[in-house]
Amino acid sequence: MLIEHYLQIKATHIFLVQFSFFLFAVRGLMMITGSSNGMRPAIKYFTYLIDSLLLIAAILLLIALKINPITTPWVSAKLILLICYIVLGSIALKRGRTKLVRSIAYFCALAVFIAIYTIARKHDVNIF
Repeated sequence: MLIEHYLQIKATHIFLVQFSFFLFAVRGLMMITGSSNGMRPAIKYFTYLIDSLLLIAAILLLIALKINPITTPWVSAKLILLICYIVLGSIALKRGRTKLVRSIAYFCALAVFIAIYTIARKHDVNIF
């Protein structure tokens, strides 16, 4: 039944990926420039909402397409990289002890996002 809504779910997922990335990029730039606006509760919780919706859309896509993330290499790679992205993002936005550590984590998170995006577009783990 979900397959009938595949195009809408995929479009929603893609939009949420782009919006989530935009929010992270802006919050990271705020951190680099010394602004604390990116950590305001309203912005923080809004990003949690967007990321939760993104995860729901991803799960719906897996169910609709009957993809097992463990046995599908490109999906497994995305999940592993997603964990790296979350950890790096957390270090970049709040857990890094110095601005240098947060900045390095921020740019590494951006690179990991590009890898995730590339794998998603190609459906292949051999992105380079």
